Amino acid sequence: MGKEKERSVVFAGQNKYWGTVEEATQFWTDIGLSHLMIKRATDTRLLDDHGRLIETDFEKLSKLQEKYQVDYHLHLYNLIFDGVFMSPALERAQPVFREILENVDRAIGRYRLYPLITIHLPKYADPEYNFGLSEEAAFQASRNFFQTLDLESEVALETMHDPFRNPGHALFGYQADHFKTYIQSKNFGLCIDIGHLVMAQEPIHRFLELPYPLLCVHLNGNDGSSDQHLLPTEDNVGDCSSVVQVLRNCRGPIVFEVRKYAYSKEQVQDCLRFWSEAVKKSS
Repeated sequence: MGKEKERSVVFAGQNKYWGTVEEATQFWTDIGLSHLMIKRATDTRLLDDHGRLIETDFEKLSKLQEKYQVDYHLHLYNLIFDGVFMSPALERAQPVFREILENVDRAIGRYRLYPLITIHLPKYADPEYNFGLSEEAAFQASRNFFQTLDLESEVALETMHDPFRNPGHALFGYQADHFKTYIQSKNFGLCIDIGHLVMAQEPIHRFLELPYPLLCVHLNGNDGSSDQHLLPTEDNVGDCSSVVQVLRNCRGPIVFEVRKYAYSKEQVQDCLRFWSEAVKKSS
């Protein structure tokens, strides 16, 4: 039984900020990880400027998965195509965003990527993109979007910081009740982002009490001033004991969603070792 629990905790890296997708894969596999979260980056755009699949990017991911014996899953966020921000809070974005997710889902099956897509709940304000709605208007426009989304891959909806705590950004997902509204009876799960919840008033345990599976975790820290994506430590993740409980309950990848900064391989290894031991001790 103990070995089964240990195997169920899967730590993962990410590609963005760590070089090309192959360089990132080499880094994370060198420290013993075999899973990466893939974000859109220069060499993994995945979708062109109009939201169409870039098949060659998916082919590359499929080949690299086989070459390095890793799993890749996708995190799609802040998508803008033909001048439209892909937020379900914008009614004109909904059919386009749904079609994009369906096309990506089919590509995940074709290219045998790990069947998980992490997405945000609706964004309703972002001055950088000249985008701003009231919470009420955004809620009314978006509350049924996820009920019409039917994918083969698992869908993880991500927890968020309080509105504008990360300057300029406001999204749903900063309170546990938001997920009840958007998930309802759909077979979706959660992605708990630890860094986001450092900047949210809602305590972590409220999200753990939701009746939805915890499909993945974004493990990173910050000093509360912005979403810095620092290496997670006891001092920058908020309630550390609750964070360990989150990691223990996650049945999917626990992603070190960390910007590279000047971290050495040894620092990242030490961080991985700390959280791995913390989970083992809590079991």
